[in-house]
Parts: sequence; C-alpha cells; structure tokens
Amino acid sequence: MIHRFICVIIMIGLSACAAAPGPEQLKQDDTAAKAGQFMRVAETTRAGGDLINALVLYQRAAAVRPDWLDPVMAMGDTAYAANEYAFARDAYQRAATMDGAEFNAVIGLGRFLLRLGEFEEAVVAFDHAPNDARALNGAAVSMDLLGQSTQA
Repeated sequence: MIHRFICVIIMIGLSACAAAPGPEQLKQDDTAAKAGQFMRVAETTRAGGDLINALVLYQRAAAVRPDWLDPVMAMGDTAYAANEYAFARDAYQRAATMDGAEFNAVIGLGRFLLRLGEFEEAVVAFDHAPNDARALNGAAVSMDLLGQSTQA
C-alpha cells in the first residue's frame, strides 16, 4: 500500500514538472500572440481601406517576429496596392530571400517589375517560380512587351 502511495506521489510530481512551461516558452508564446494581434488589426485596417496604417501594423508584426513570412508578404501586397512601389519591392525581395520556395514572393516581385516597365528584370523574377501558371503568364507578358513574342 505504501509502495503504491509513493509511486502516485512520484508520478504527480513528474507530471507537474513536465506540464509547466519555461520562461523561454512563455516568451515565444507571447511573441507569437503579439505578432498575430498586429496581423489581425492590420488585416481589418486594410479591409477598411486604410492601406498606409495597415502597412505600419504589418511592419510591427514583422518586427516582433522577423522569421514570419506572412507579414512581409502582406507588406508587399499592401504597398503594391497603395502604389508605394519602392516599399513593395523591398518587401517582396525580403520575402524571396526568407523563403526561396515562396513563389508568391517572386511572383509579387515580378508583377511589381512588370508594372514599372522593367520587363527584363520581371522575366528573371518570374523564372524563379518554375511551373507556376501565374509566373509563366507574367513571363510571357513581359517577353511580349520586350518584343520577344515568339519566345513568349
């Protein structure tokens, strides 16, 4: 009987130790929550048509979690929509370097370059997203505008 009681006490003690998050875990959870909150408010702000303040909020989310791709992509898309092209270029380039397999980033950069009339650079950007229909279309449009319609 005492043996069982001792085993139960040990098991309770071990489970209590395993369940308590450490300070580092609490800090990570707080950081993720804060970045998520900035993103939610930014998305609501953007949906309301206030693109500049949405950009500021996306920047804050990215500053809190610099490894998170979502706010960086949102900065690019929002800056593009607000005709803030230099900002959009920076955001898309940053996103592309964060995750080379993130085709949305290079497609955003390609769209941006296409809109500015930098067709050769747009083709290069679109080429980084092979087999993506949006990139293939963007590259074809860029090549056509370069006068290379037979290659498009």
